Amino acid sequence: VLLRGNGTLVTAPNVVEAVMRAIWLEEAAGIQWRIFAAGENPIYLTAEEVDQRRVMDMPNEPVRAWDFEVAMLAAGSLG
Repeated sequence: VLLRGNGTLVTAPNVVEAVMRAIWLEEAAGIQWRIFAAGENPIYLTAEEVDQRRVMDMPNEPVRAWDFEVAMLAAGSLG
């Protein structure tokens, strides 16, 4: 359920994956905003490209990304 004006809802099987999905969503939105701000149009993935990437999905990727974010935070590199 999406509610207008109520922010974003991210779900996942665990907290680590939910946090990483939220971070990735924010990063993707920022990239898309910059593309539009530059007067360009993003090139979206085709259904076939989405299927190809889904097969390549690595179940441990959110954990690896979480470890990276935690290390960056510990180093003071994240705001």
